[in-house]
Amino acid sequence: MAGECNTWKTDDFDVRHQYEAWDEELSAVYGRWSIAVPCTMKFSASVESRSMDTFKVIECICDPCGARRGHAEMLADNSDFLALQLVLDGYEQIRFAGEEVELNAGDIFVWDSTKTMDFRVVRRLHKISVLLPLNRFRNWLPTSWQSIRRLIRPQSDSGRLLGQYLAALSPRRMVTGLNNCDALIETTIGLLVNSQAIAVSRPPESQRDMHLERVRRYIAQHLTDPDLTPTQVAEANNISLRYLHWLFNCIGTSVVQYIICERLQRCRQELASPATNRRKVADIALSAGFNDATHFSRRFKQEFGMSPRAFSRVQSPRATTVTQTAT
Repeated sequence: MAGECNTWKTDDFDVRHQYEAWDEELSAVYGRWSIAVPCTMKFSASVESRSMDTFKVIECICDPCGARRGHAEMLADNSDFLALQLVLDGYEQIRFAGEEVELNAGDIFVWDSTKTMDFRVVRRLHKISVLLPLNRFRNWLPTSWQSIRRLIRPQSDSGRLLGQYLAALSPRRMVTGLNNCDALIETTIGLLVNSQAIAVSRPPESQRDMHLERVRRYIAQHLTDPDLTPTQVAEANNISLRYLHWLFNCIGTSVVQYIICERLQRCRQELASPATNRRKVADIALSAGFNDATHFSRRFKQEFGMSPRAFSRVQSPRATTVTQTAT
């Protein structure tokens, strides 16, 4: 299977609507963004992408422009992802989680959907980006994934190797397409970890991984039960409570924290869905397994940077706009 291939360019739109179309395309392929107002009416961009399941490669050429991912845009994404960006030509300025970097040809920047970000294309940009599930990267570096070196220059051997690999994924040059999603994800992460010079001991199919996956499936199936406890999870999976805590300590969290985060993610998806945005926040919280609406609101704000009601209000205008546009 070669994966899904899509081609998009501003030339397919009336000049008056090209930047508006670019706004929609940017959020469609790179997660949600709020685009900056252009300095001139003339704007040109093209995007070619290939995707297979949760692995996506995007090649983009665009004129100077800018955009921002704030808390509202982050919350609108359905799942967290990791992005590796290789600049083939041009010049771009990025601010990610308070860190400011300048990217030139050959530079690689690594970002993820959990932090705010701004970008400004200063000189016409040609880049290749790879997007993959963030949890797969977390499995490699459960306690240190947030502290990796984000900017990778092409001067080092490992940096050049990673750059050559990303360039080889170019949808414009690819003939046979993508064939194995899991293999591509693991290869990409492996080369990224290699560029960090981090020692990783991670058996790919260890007994621990299989036990953890089985426990996660059980939690997902019983997430709506407000009385779900670590003891219940351990007994249902025929493991000791101590071993259960050890499993989650290995990925840098606790059983209780994992359950809460999964419930919060489910509530976020409910609040973002046009089909359920008329439901009361308290009802959504209770249906996800929370038994206290006040506790839920406090944890939601801690996790996502705004209250559930504020997030719901952010989503409603967007849903209305999409409906009107479609009409």
